[in-house]
Amino acid sequence: MERLELKEVQKLEGHTDRVWSLDWNPATGHAGVSLVFASCSGDKTVRIWEQNLSNSLFSCKAVLEETHTRTVRSCAWSPSGKLLATASFDATTAIWENVGGDFECVSTLEGHENEVKSVSWNASGTLLATCSRDKSVWIWEVQPGNEFECVSVLQGHTQDVKMVRWHPTEDILFSCSYDNNIKVWADEGDSDDWQCVQTLGEPNNSHHYGYKQELRREMTMFKTLAISFSTMTLFTGITPLYGSSLQYAGPASLTTGSLYFWAAHLAGPKWGPFSSWCCAWLETIGLIAGIGTQAYAGSQTLQSIILLSTGTNKGRGYFAPKWLFLCMYIGLTVIWAALNTFALEVIAFIDIISIWWQVIGGAVIVIMLPLVVLTTQSASYVFTNFELAPNTTGISSKPYAVILSFLVSQYSLYGYDAAAHLTEETKGADKNGPMDTMLIVGS
Repeated sequence: MERLELKEVQKLEGHTDRVWSLDWNPATGHAGVSLVFASCSGDKTVRIWEQNLSNSLFSCKAVLEETHTRTVRSCAWSPSGKLLATASFDATTAIWENVGGDFECVSTLEGHENEVKSVSWNASGTLLATCSRDKSVWIWEVQPGNEFECVSVLQGHTQDVKMVRWHPTEDILFSCSYDNNIKVWADEGDSDDWQCVQTLGEPNNSHHYGYKQELRREMTMFKTLAISFSTMTLFTGITPLYGSSLQYAGPASLTTGSLYFWAAHLAGPKWGPFSSWCCAWLETIGLIAGIGTQAYAGSQTLQSIILLSTGTNKGRGYFAPKWLFLCMYIGLTVIWAALNTFALEVIAFIDIISIWWQVIGGAVIVIMLPLVVLTTQSASYVFTNFELAPNTTGISSKPYAVILSFLVSQYSLYGYDAAAHLTEETKGADKNGPMDTMLIVGS
């Protein structure tokens, strides 16, 4: 291979501080039109350079100044070559137009809270993207009369966003950040609802686990842990199931909570499809039952709060009737459906409070209960005593009662199942997903 040697043919001087970026005007350099490019600098100016057709040398034709008050970090020509966008550390983006040979600032875009690091036009010149040290990406739509309207503010990076670039032919935007990620953004529909459709910096190994990544990864490991922990926590299971389990078979049944064999044996290629089919149906039935149980427990809690707030059962307090209990049950289910569909971050925030409430509250109960209880039972009673309450439960069959009494211990298995569901929406899913699952198993 012939060795390629580069030699300096011209040195362009004029900027008085470091030069940060340059961009070629796409409408020049053909059909006898001289090549033109723009450069921007820490000296707060933008220079327009034009090539002489006779000797191919460049000379400065214009200096754009007195608009930006700090370093101009990036510049970009529109596809038509009529507009030039310049991004500055003064948190603004200026739009310049060549009017009769003179460049005029026709619009100044404001909104970023900190230094604007990069600017880029889409292929059609109808959209402009800017990014900033404030960790956000803004998308602007070009309006008639050189007006620009912000149609979306993209919040996904956790550090400074250094660069934005549009796809060469499609309205797909790429952003690069100090958080070591490249995010890919696309418009979901006709409502300017821009979403992150892929994060290139984190390992996208979801296909190894049998599904395609479809959801945004915005959940941290602790948020996923909080949701999973709150799903299988002590108080959630105790409220609807503790008393019932005691009535079905006595205290011995409550000690069997270590049935952790959900991944003990893989089905293999022969039985894999059948096992998957069974798993899907059991999962569906389990989720329906689990959500119903939680809504029932929540309604019971509200019923008790109302009763205690109005005078207790003996003090003629208000005990919510069946119709009101049903309304509370339906209301909780609808609220949960809305939050899980549209506001998973709200769920995560609530469950972060919940996890500390459960840990501290559970510790208080474990410590205080032996100190304040009037009578206690022996260990032999707890582990060996078997009781039936057919008058209350209507069940006299011992085997069936034992199965039903295991509900409270089995309910805790729901927790790490939740961690598995949330893996796709967790940042660093290949590490944080399994870590959350192991932490929940340990809990």
